[in-house]
Amino acid sequence: AKENNDAEEFVILYQLLFRACMVDGDLNGALGIAEMLEKFTSEYGITLNNEFIFNTATMYLQRTNYEKAIELYLQFSDSTEPQIIFNYKLNLSICYRNINQVDDALILLKELEN
Repeated sequence: AKENNDAEEFVILYQLLFRACMVDGDLNGALGIAEMLEKFTSEYGITLNNEFIFNTATMYLQRTNYEKAIELYLQFSDSTEPQIIFNYKLNLSICYRNINQVDDALILLKELEN
């Protein structure tokens, strides 16, 4: 139990470090932390919070790693929060457009009109 508690504290600390890198504009540092946390949390069965996942997806979008951004944004497809739905669909449509899945992008944008 103590090992898992230490692991959760480690994740919280590194999520804060991730946020500091983002604020400082250090995308490479933030993505390095995100990739490390993704491996670490899957090893320990720890769930990352939605804010971290969304911010990581957005960073992948900014770095033109559209496939990874799509993978992360799709985790929000069951969300019921209007602001999250809007943001994830908008960003997902950008990803789809950039990988030439224009029809998928248009479907999402039309959903946002409603």
